[in-house]
Amino acid sequence: MIKKDVLRPTIVMYVFVGLVGLWIGGCESQEQKVENLIKKLGYRKAGVRINEAEALKQIGTPRSTESSQGT
Repeated sequence: MIKKDVLRPTIVMYVFVGLVGLWIGGCESQEQKVENLIKKLGYRKAGVRINEAEALKQIGTPRSTESSQGT
């Protein structure tokens, strides 16, 4: 049987590790996010490809491309 004095620190540790993992996962640059989405466009499942295409669509056009198109 697990003692209460061991259970609480264990739960706190798991929560902390999970939150750190979420924080690190969110520290991608915009370019890294786009690269990962593009890689997923080659997935076998159509649903994954559709979701990634929609995510890329929401990101939009790079500003450097927009400025060159306007002139």
